[in-house]
Amino acid sequence: MNLKSPFAGIDPEKLKKNASQAQLAGIILIILGVLAVMLPGVFSLGLELFLGWLLLIGGILQAVSAFSHITVKGYGWALISSVLAAIVGALLIAQPVIGVIALTGLLAIFYLIDGIFKLLAAAQGQHLPGRGIIFMNGIFGLIIAGIVFSEWPSAAHWFIGLIVGVNFLMGGMTLLTLASAAKKSA
Repeated sequence: MNLKSPFAGIDPEKLKKNASQAQLAGIILIILGVLAVMLPGVFSLGLELFLGWLLLIGGILQAVSAFSHITVKGYGWALISSVLAAIVGALLIAQPVIGVIALTGLLAIFYLIDGIFKLLAAAQGQHLPGRGIIFMNGIFGLIIAGIVFSEWPSAAHWFIGLIVGVNFLMGGMTLLTLASAAKKSA
């Protein structure tokens, strides 16, 4: 593996120095990924609650900040935004199952629209390098959206956890591969 050029925002020199830590992070991500794939409902609910708390706390902090800048132009918009964030966070915490269903629906809509845009980009970029992978990415987005919509609303209980789990697995394997290559080249 060529470590001369940066890959995915990873500095090759820092990776060489910190290969052991990168391997450990890769192993942790793989373990979390396996757990998320095995227990997608637990991870879906946990992520939804985590997001709810982030929005609630962030909204409260934004409101405090907005009140401290009451004379600044745009204060009202900042206050409305902070109250909206806090309300959405509180609703996610109070109704986590409905929150998981709503978040899953939003993700499915995202995958649908993203898939369409990627297919359009592939169709328009006939001489674009990587056109095939962009096309395949668009197809996978449409497939993911189709699966979620066809299993609605029961898909909400497993979708977010499964997607996060697969992402963790892929990220962990990438880190392990890069760290191992860095150790060999050092």
